[in-house]
Amino acid sequence: MSLGGGRMGGLQVPKRIILLLSLGLWISIGFLVVYNVRLRHEAIWPTGERAVGDALAHQQGALQEPAAARHQASNKTLRLPPEWRVEQKLSYVGVIVFPVKRRLLCTVPKAGCTVLRSFALLESFRVRLDPNDSANVSHIHPFAKRHLLQLGSFSDEQVTHMLESPLWEYAAVVRHPLTRLLSAYLDKVVTQKELWRRPLQNKQPESFPEFVALLEDIARRYRNNWDWVDEHWRPQSGFCLFRFLSPNMYDHVVKVEDSTALEELYVTMFGESGARWVQERRQSNAKNAHTSVHSHAANTKLREYVDENLARRIQRLYAEDYKRFGYDLWPSE
Repeated sequence: MSLGGGRMGGLQVPKRIILLLSLGLWISIGFLVVYNVRLRHEAIWPTGERAVGDALAHQQGALQEPAAARHQASNKTLRLPPEWRVEQKLSYVGVIVFPVKRRLLCTVPKAGCTVLRSFALLESFRVRLDPNDSANVSHIHPFAKRHLLQLGSFSDEQVTHMLESPLWEYAAVVRHPLTRLLSAYLDKVVTQKELWRRPLQNKQPESFPEFVALLEDIARRYRNNWDWVDEHWRPQSGFCLFRFLSPNMYDHVVKVEDSTALEELYVTMFGESGARWVQERRQSNAKNAHTSVHSHAANTKLREYVDENLARRIQRLYAEDYKRFGYDLWPSE
């Protein structure tokens, strides 16, 4: 091919035509990619975007409670500082709101959040995404962020009402700081698939102790201001309004290690749909022989990666979480 064009079957082909043909080919490829993504989207959202919009409108309407209900006596007292909105904005998925059943659910990264958000999508929109299915996992979190109602989208008056009203229940799920941090390290760092997360800056720590040392340095230099670090190793106290609400404002704070309590939470908070979800999870977990598709079994690998000295360092680093949630140095066997 010369600068002036190319030859095709002995004929001179202008360079402009070649460029146009190449552009057309790339446009066709792009169209096919978008079309395939759209097909996948429609398969996941079988009722379409309109149904999602209708569901959201129905949920919003459920917030309009009778005046008598809004003024029922409550033993909760609340004064939220404006910083609560900053906390919610820093969370990829904030506190999830279920207006129809008057429920609030906070999901913390690396504390069973994939399964919890999968349930929230099913409960809110009847969208079924099995967290044990690798084809679904990449959709759960962005769909949750985009479609689920979250506390930060409501007015201060509405939020105060939801938190104070005895008709509403608020639940949060947390995890032991040791296994949570190790799980984040195994899932995000060892695999090298998400080294862009702060403060890694695309550099992989050579070991788990080195990773902990990096976080210790951040905590020391920024006086424990963890707001800007990635949420997978940010202290859990920085989620769920924990720093703004007294403990009696929460109806349930469940430790994900307690599988019985976690199953009871679904049933207590969501009734029949929660009970069905528990049964489905049992069957799926038995079939797949694990708890989630991206689980790295941090509990079983804990002693392999963490000795007594490192455990003490992590305890000091996440002292706020240990104290707030009543965790011992080591998880229960």
